[in-house]
Amino acid sequence: MTVTTASRAPHGKHGTTFAETVHLRDGTHLVAVGQVIAGNDRIAVADLLRSGVRALITSRALLPGAIATLERVVEHHARDHRDDALAAVVALIAIRPGDDHLDFVGAGQLHCAIVDSGFAERERLHGRGAALGAGVAAPHDGASIAHRVHRHDAILASTVAFDPALLGAANAETILERAGANDASVALIQVD
Repeated sequence: MTVTTASRAPHGKHGTTFAETVHLRDGTHLVAVGQVIAGNDRIAVADLLRSGVRALITSRALLPGAIATLERVVEHHARDHRDDALAAVVALIAIRPGDDHLDFVGAGQLHCAIVDSGFAERERLHGRGAALGAGVAAPHDGASIAHRVHRHDAILASTVAFDPALLGAANAETILERAGANDASVALIQVD
């Protein structure tokens, strides 16, 4: 299994989006993609979410509660900074090398899909709750959704729309470059 991530920000290293991969203690690869879509301090909140994924989700067993945990991070920042418009979307994908399934949780809607070896979209991945943020009234049931993956499938999570044919590019940086977006992030998981 190969995991690549790429992010592009117009004003330096970090922007309002992120794509991270974390190797958890239990051997799981956790891939997180997110975007802060509204609010006053979007770059700082994107950094908080990126750090929160790394610090708070330490095993696959914690994935079902991850959205509620990240929701608290966003709500705390919104309350401290009186930012009622703050909102973010996030997708978390957990997969172990050699597994035939992945676990997915998400809040809000990003562009996520499982794509087969012929570059045809096989299955879209959707979060069960609305975006994270103050004033967003949406209960998160916390359940992760298991999806079956096959050898040579690719899983793509992106903050921008993508053409599955771009998966022939073989890495997230090339996909992001071809998408042409200024502030965007992409994660690509290729199953061997």
